[in-house]
Amino acid sequence: MIAVGVDFGISSFKTAAIDLESGFLRPPAVLGGGAEGALSEYLSGNALSPGQISRVNITGIRAPKGVKTFLGAPAFYVSEFESNARGAMYLSDFEEAVVACVGSGTSLLKCGRNGEFTHLGGTGVGGAAIAGLSRLMLGTDDFNEIARLAAKGDLSKIDLTIGDLAPEHESLRKDVTAANFGKIAENAGKPDVALAVLNLVFQTVGMMCVFAARSVGAENITLIGGATDFPQAPELFYGVKRLCGLNFYMPEKARFATAIGAALCERVR
Repeated sequence: MIAVGVDFGISSFKTAAIDLESGFLRPPAVLGGGAEGALSEYLSGNALSPGQISRVNITGIRAPKGVKTFLGAPAFYVSEFESNARGAMYLSDFEEAVVACVGSGTSLLKCGRNGEFTHLGGTGVGGAAIAGLSRLMLGTDDFNEIARLAAKGDLSKIDLTIGDLAPEHESLRKDVTAANFGKIAENAGKPDVALAVLNLVFQTVGMMCVFAARSVGAENITLIGGATDFPQAPELFYGVKRLCGLNFYMPEKARFATAIGAALCERVR
């Protein structure tokens, strides 16, 4: 039988389907429009019928908590934190990790192999900060456009580094950020600002992950959520990894981890 997970976001929803016997994951997808119609189309596109669905687990900020059935299958609301934990651990090989879900803001969990978790906290810095700051400074909040601009950006025109302040620093590399937006060159353009916005957000999230991991003695950090989809994210998080020595991991299907985890949840609410 197939379990379906649906992660309801603000303007769309993500879905994933998992064979409960084999553990096989069907290709997850971002869907829009009416939930039942879009989900029915998703199942059809994956050669699945509603009769094969054993449960539909729904989660997310816009999840309809009163729904009892979906496409004729039992429907349950499940914890978003548990969905994050189960999805992140499913997509990694870690026995335990700090999981950062970088959505509009960022939540931080300590997670075990079987989906057990402790909520460590979080930050309001995440994808919404990227959108808002970019709208103010670049005139767009479109993630594809922000990524396109950032691909041509030069951080040395925006950010102040240790090398700018102390070229012979005793312990820090010259390229370590000393102050985000601390050195704005006269010839700085929109691409430079776009990359600096991403750097500000991902460095902040990365350091929050480091503090969280060190507080619980964890060495592994798994990054999930829609904001990790930026092509610049791996390199910017890698900068934090090089600085702090912890293991940052971003799964291939990181943006779908919550939907995947929802499908795996067994303790329904």
